[in-house]
Amino acid sequence: MNAPAANLETPDAFRASLRAWLEEHFPASLRGHPRLLGGHDTLHGPAEDHARWKAAMADAGYGAPRWPVAYGGAGLNSQQADILAEELE
Repeated sequence: MNAPAANLETPDAFRASLRAWLEEHFPASLRGHPRLLGGHDTLHGPAEDHARWKAAMADAGYGAPRWPVAYGGAGLNSQQADILAEELE
């Protein structure tokens, strides 16, 4: 699912890559409802788009960003996990 690599050298590089990933994967029909980025269940838009968004987050390991990739997480360090949280606000 081409999520930003946890091994990017700088926080700015990770943030830029994450923003590009969000632009590609966050459905346009759900934009304008920032709480949806974090996976809240209040439906604003098509249910299919919610399902696609949740699947994209799961595929990227962003449900458990600091968990190792081998266990279904994204393998992010604490700074990258903080950046993810900031971008999902």
